[in-house]
Amino acid sequence: MIQKGPRRFLLALLGVLLLLANEGALRFLAWLMVAPALVDPKLPRAVASSVEAPVDEKKMPKIEKFVDDGSTFRQRLYYNLSCPFEWSKYSCAHQGQLVKADESRKLLLEYRQIIMEVVARGLPPNTRLILTGDSLMRQVFVSLGCLLHSFARHLIIEFEVDWLDEWPCHGTANCIPGGVHSGHSTGSIRLPGEAEIHFLPHGGSLRKQESKMYQRMARQLDDLGYITLARRTTLPSQHATPLSQYDVLVTNVGIHGSVEAAQNKTETLAQIGRQLRQMSNGPRLWYVTTPTQHFATVGGQYKRGTAGTCVNRTDVNPREVMERRILTADTVHQVIAYDDLDLGFYQIGGGDCSHYCMPGAPDRVALRLLQALWSSEEEEG
Repeated sequence: MIQKGPRRFLLALLGVLLLLANEGALRFLAWLMVAPALVDPKLPRAVASSVEAPVDEKKMPKIEKFVDDGSTFRQRLYYNLSCPFEWSKYSCAHQGQLVKADESRKLLLEYRQIIMEVVARGLPPNTRLILTGDSLMRQVFVSLGCLLHSFARHLIIEFEVDWLDEWPCHGTANCIPGGVHSGHSTGSIRLPGEAEIHFLPHGGSLRKQESKMYQRMARQLDDLGYITLARRTTLPSQHATPLSQYDVLVTNVGIHGSVEAAQNKTETLAQIGRQLRQMSNGPRLWYVTTPTQHFATVGGQYKRGTAGTCVNRTDVNPREVMERRILTADTVHQVIAYDDLDLGFYQIGGGDCSHYCMPGAPDRVALRLLQALWSSEEEEG
């Protein structure tokens, strides 16, 4: 029987002979035979392998942060009723307006990276985001729900919207007149950390509306020293009834009625804001400016009998001008702007120059809302 020492020598000698043959396969076989003989079995494997040259980290390829070229964003962004919050009346793709639907979607492409990053954060823990307004604010709620459903679906613990059995179509093409994707009044979304998003209408809705919501809140502050939601949310809130410093009340007076009538509601909100500013444990009052209407009238405002094609640009939004004049820094914590004077092309049209195709302009506002929320949280934290 050959001893281990001589056997290693013979293997090494055979390997050298094979190397001299200069054949690729034989050289590889030779290496397999020589290598074990050249390594001292008494040394730990780590020491034996330390003869390799150290890695030059400067020459290693950099691992870049994922940057979407737009294809991933387009595939995941909700479209043509792929989102359970969507309305057929706001989906231009579902209505057959494919060019307008595609152009509206392009409004979000330049924000795609920040949309995916901010939406993936969800909401700060224990935050209750409460949106109040008419159908224009409801579009922002739909955007929040659909962006979460598109890019952070795992964060949605539970949601519910109260789809109505009947909803008016007002001549909208391919409209769904009742049930899912028709029209809803209220909506709720639950996220991790007991965070919540709610929508409650104060007007322009067929059910559960509270047309004098802000007047009621002003009375509560005078009589009780706090304000409540009053109306039942779609999903029961996990938090106490009075609104606290963990809550953000996102408001808008809406487009129903004249600018003068809207001014009275805006002044009531300013009164509420001043009182909340003086409270150490009251909710934050934010305001989303009323979107620009693009009817072919002065200031783009709707007038009875107005119809036809929406104009692409309006020089001024008289409602926003009034809102900014009244809602100064001593009344509201944040003003989120639509910034949409030149976005008339992206509105649904066919007599509707107030609402936007979705996805589109309302999603930009939803993004600004989430950005402001996290910025506020980081400043206070």
